[in-house]
Amino acid sequence: MTHAAQDAFSETVNEVEKISRFKIILKSFFWAGLSIFFLLFFTLFKLPDEKIKNYILWQISSNMNQQLPRTRLSITAEKGHFSLGLGLWYVLEGVTLSPPAPEQPIKIEEISISPHIFGLIFKNLGADFQIENQKSKLTGAFHLSSSHFSVSFKAKQIDLNKMKLVRLIATLDASGVIHGSGSLKGDFNDITQLQGDIQLSAEKVSVPQQEIGHLTFFPFTLPEINVSSLDTQITIERSKVIVKNLTLGGASGSKEAKTDDIRAKVTGEINLSKIVPSSQLDLKASFMLSERLHKQFFLLDSMTQFLTKSPNGIYGTHLTGPLFQPMPQAAQPENI
Repeated sequence: MTHAAQDAFSETVNEVEKISRFKIILKSFFWAGLSIFFLLFFTLFKLPDEKIKNYILWQISSNMNQQLPRTRLSITAEKGHFSLGLGLWYVLEGVTLSPPAPEQPIKIEEISISPHIFGLIFKNLGADFQIENQKSKLTGAFHLSSSHFSVSFKAKQIDLNKMKLVRLIATLDASGVIHGSGSLKGDFNDITQLQGDIQLSAEKVSVPQQEIGHLTFFPFTLPEINVSSLDTQITIERSKVIVKNLTLGGASGSKEAKTDDIRAKVTGEINLSKIVPSSQLDLKASFMLSERLHKQFFLLDSMTQFLTKSPNGIYGTHLTGPLFQPMPQAAQPENI
């Protein structure tokens, strides 16, 4: 066989191998797609809705209680059904979240979940989600692998009082309306790999008087606090949580500012450590209290080692040290 013939034969073999590999890939995707089709077919038309609903409720409940063990929530729904809109969605209607007594149950009109089916081929769990409760709407998506996660969300008119979000997370009563968006991704085993952006705003934030000894580890009664607005812009990158802006209350001289119990501004960084409580703080805060609140915290004026007070009543402090034991130092306050 001549060299030319050998080269032609080799090229033909290579082409056949490429075509064979391509066919194998196509067949793999075909069988994966066919399997998913039959899975969806039998799921939609053969499995009882009640069993599917109970399984999904159990998954939501077990995962929430794993992430928020203090809540110990039980979850029920009046009904559940599949919806074939833009993708496959499972919709739960008339959802009730029931924390242990004496806490009151939380009613949610509708929770919708759309699993990312093709992600299962690569052993990645993911889903889009949507939570609606009257005018409140929270949408987003998440992806989970064995070691990494990502989540994104958009919040529109989230009523804290009706959805009890603060109560669920921090066992603290609060009301207000939240808007905003955010995204986070990272490694479950290393918080220093966390990345993301969070932009949130809130209106008419109100915290009623309540005992918060469970949060402070000593008896303390938090007085009623009302704030007209809250704005937050946070970026997480290179092992740092960068607080670009955290503002409480209306602008100086505005109508809203006259009714705010606290007006504050916080900027700075938190340098993340693999041991979270050891993360280092570098935050500067300036704040001003209403006359009513100042009467209850009059001792602040004597804490000159930790606070600097300007002639117009604004306090300034610089928080350093580890997260578990912050060390405030007196600092020149900014105008707020």
